[in-house]
Amino acid sequence: MRRGLQLLLIVGGAAALTMDSVSMRKIDLGGGRAMSVAEPKENVAAADAAVAEILGIAVDAIKAQRKALASYDNAEGQKLWPASVAFARMLTGSMVPSVKGLRVIELGAGLGVVGVAAALAGAEKVTLTDFQPKSLELAEITAKANGVSSAIFSTRLLDWNHPGDLASLGPYDLVVASDVLYDKALTRVLVRDVIAPLLLSHPRDRTRPEPRAMLVDPPLRPSRSLLPEICAECGLYWGGEAPVAEAKEGDTVVIYLLRG
Repeated sequence: MRRGLQLLLIVGGAAALTMDSVSMRKIDLGGGRAMSVAEPKENVAAADAAVAEILGIAVDAIKAQRKALASYDNAEGQKLWPASVAFARMLTGSMVPSVKGLRVIELGAGLGVVGVAAALAGAEKVTLTDFQPKSLELAEITAKANGVSSAIFSTRLLDWNHPGDLASLGPYDLVVASDVLYDKALTRVLVRDVIAPLLLSHPRDRTRPEPRAMLVDPPLRPSRSLLPEICAECGLYWGGEAPVAEAKEGDTVVIYLLRG
């Protein structure tokens, strides 16, 4: 079953993106604002047939597996998650004064909702990163659909397990991410090997705001409890959590990580 899932995801996401393979969804940002978000269309019948042929089993078995896994996390991140929508509403609403004029980088961008929202809120520069090229293609379509200028918006592949020289990406004033604290081991890698270098690699510029990270996370994520310890290990300061009023799910919080 696990192998079938992997093949299903690979076949479903292998084709190059065209506008025929993309649908646009409108999301409400509050205050009369909205954002158009690019999502992948999937030819379900073709994907099921391809996987069935690879595995040598009946198409009906693949259909049953797809139904059973309907709520399974999309491994490519090409799904609109509630935490990212809540974060986007924050950035374009109550958080506007904290984003305008900042240099922002989004980690695990997926469809790019948070990074595009930062651009709409007046960020000076926005870089979206993900380890899936298709996700970044969708994010670029989303940025263009919302009138974000290519002069401030860019994308870059970034694998947290092999981040390379992150100093070449900065400096940034704000690191953002949503729905990324789902695994304890990966959370440690993310904070230690990605967020800490992004915040600490460049000398402090006293003419700009204090560099920080903001993570928006949904309820019941055990990795959140590890953050104070991980931050202490890598020279960051855990700035605490605050409720996200714009979230539909209770206990969704914004977490602040600062330079130590």
